Amino acid sequence: MWRLGSGNGPVPTAPAPDASPPEAPLRGGDPDPAPGGLRISLLLFLFGASIAFPSLALTGFLLERHWQAQETDIERRLEQVVNDLGGDIDRDITLMLANLTSLAASPDVIAGRLATVHANATTSLKPLGIDVLYRDASGKQLMNTRVPWGSELPTTSQPEIDTAVRQTMKPHISDLITGAIARRHVITVTAPVVRQGELQGFLHLSIPPERFLSTMRDQNLPPEWNTGLSDRKGVIIARLQKHEEFAGQKLPDELLTQSRQRVGVFRTTNVEGVKTVRAVYRSPLTGWLVSANLPQSVAHAAWLKDSSWILGITGTLLVLTLLLAMLFGRLIGRPIRALAGLASIVEHEQVPDPLQSPVQEVNAVALTLRGLAGRLQLRSRELVLALERFNAALRGADVVVYTLDRDRRLTWISTTAGAGSHAIGLRSEQVLPADLQASAIPIEERALATGEAQQGEVRHGAGDTARYFHLYVEPLRDANRTVGLLGVSFEITTLKQSERRNAFLVRELAHRSKNLLTVVQAIATETVRGSSDVDDFTDRFAARLLSLTRLQDLTVSGNGGAVDLAALIRSQLDPFVDPESARAVAEGPPVLLRAPAANSLAMALHELATNAAKYGALSTPAGRIDITWRADQDGAGQARFHMKWQERDGPVVVPPQRRGFGRKVLTRLTTAALGGTIELDYAERGLCWTVDAPWDRVAAQQDLPGTTTIREAAQ
Repeated sequence: MWRLGSGNGPVPTAPAPDASPPEAPLRGGDPDPAPGGLRISLLLFLFGASIAFPSLALTGFLLERHWQAQETDIERRLEQVVNDLGGDIDRDITLMLANLTSLAASPDVIAGRLATVHANATTSLKPLGIDVLYRDASGKQLMNTRVPWGSELPTTSQPEIDTAVRQTMKPHISDLITGAIARRHVITVTAPVVRQGELQGFLHLSIPPERFLSTMRDQNLPPEWNTGLSDRKGVIIARLQKHEEFAGQKLPDELLTQSRQRVGVFRTTNVEGVKTVRAVYRSPLTGWLVSANLPQSVAHAAWLKDSSWILGITGTLLVLTLLLAMLFGRLIGRPIRALAGLASIVEHEQVPDPLQSPVQEVNAVALTLRGLAGRLQLRSRELVLALERFNAALRGADVVVYTLDRDRRLTWISTTAGAGSHAIGLRSEQVLPADLQASAIPIEERALATGEAQQGEVRHGAGDTARYFHLYVEPLRDANRTVGLLGVSFEITTLKQSERRNAFLVRELAHRSKNLLTVVQAIATETVRGSSDVDDFTDRFAARLLSLTRLQDLTVSGNGGAVDLAALIRSQLDPFVDPESARAVAEGPPVLLRAPAANSLAMALHELATNAAKYGALSTPAGRIDITWRADQDGAGQARFHMKWQERDGPVVVPPQRRGFGRKVLTRLTTAALGGTIELDYAERGLCWTVDAPWDRVAAQQDLPGTTTIREAAQ
């Protein structure tokens, strides 16, 4: 039983000891020398004292303090840079607001003398890169210094800006937008133009992002440093490095969230995917985010440079420590290696020579090994001989022996199990298949509970593939206490199969005898119907009896060569169908059947023909039978055999109320023999029986048949 294994793999056995006899006899007569040398504890103390623990601790402390100082300095410098840059930008915006407010309240703007405003703005602000445009309350542009005075101007909609100005009647600073005339990114500072308390229009300063880029460059930062300016929506307005590439892009959501929530210094990943140290300043005037960034690799470069010097000194100390360790390692390692060699000698059941080394403990262990080796030699010889006799007996009887502890964990199993050792220590539930657990574990538990030997029959698998074992379990005792179980298992599958086969043959013999009488009666009845006189009846009746004899030969044979499928079908139907009629038609390519498949199909066709003669299509003059077969390949490229028995024009089919032996032959036995799928359909129009099986389980020929089809009336 234990040889079967389970989902955890084959059940293992402990490896058998080496049966080769030892060569060196135990020496005697000479007294063993006293162990000498220094204690191993003293040697290890000297080795431990040579390790520079204080130096390593000091090195770690210095590196940590230096790291913290570098981090603090970088954070302070980033905060200073971002605050200075934010202040410069706010002052620039404040100045623009003041100029815009003054311009919006000027008489020329109030009076609508926009040509004068255009000329003055072109002279004073255009050289600074700032354009001025004026839109009336409806959004129609009336003036824009980007184009000459008098040019046709569009109506532009800036709902966000217009709404903010209308609601507050105060200047508004926009986010980054795209100008309708400029056709590029700009920032607008907008002031309302009011006359007699009513909004007349919007006066805008259009500021290119490069103006803020110029402010960033004026910071004169080192090349590795980067600054950036983004609007309230997180869109980049200006960037010190790669401005043209990133201006107008939105900050990643994670970076934007961090910048909004963590004003100050923090570590993140910038828009280029580089890990950076980032400082953020939120402008109280505009709501924009000003950032200063330094790659973490650059921030840590100075620390790494200083650390390399510290680590170099530490490495020198470690090299000295390793040299000392090598000296002490050799002093201790040589006798230990020698001791390992002695252990190898003992493993091969030989007696080692005495060992003399500087390590006292090693010498003492060597003496103990020498004494044990002699006793091990004698006992190993006895054990090897006993195991050889034991295993020979088990192999001859095909018996598996195993032991379990009180928790039913496997502790040993005989070599006859043919398994490995990885299952030693596992419980029965972890080793045995589920169906074996249900019958084997109760036997083991009863033996533990009662303290008496238990035995029983267990089964693995189901149907025709099931395997049977006889299991004997006996408690193992230590004094008066049960400490485990000894189990003995041997397979009785062949015996069980023989019993089932004999019972089956008896049932089959009785069944066939009854069917044979029915067939003979049907032959006589059918022959009488179609015979013109007694001589005609005698000839036909004798011919059909001869056909029945051929049928019996085919169904009981199968140990010889292949059987032609068409011939097999004819042999089954000849006793039931008039040779001159076309009531049964067989159609399909030439197929040679394997002997087991021929036997199975012969039994099935015999049952179908008998049933048709009694109750089906052959029981009435108008009934007919179509038998077709073919071979093809399924979706996986595997060859398949298909066969179909279809009855037509017979009496209305009534499904049987009882499942007898014939149905078992048509379904379970045929399925087991062919390894395929069998369907039996009691349709009212006529019984239908189909077969779908692997080609190699049915046919004796390897190649699939060609397209040539045999079509003939069964005769």
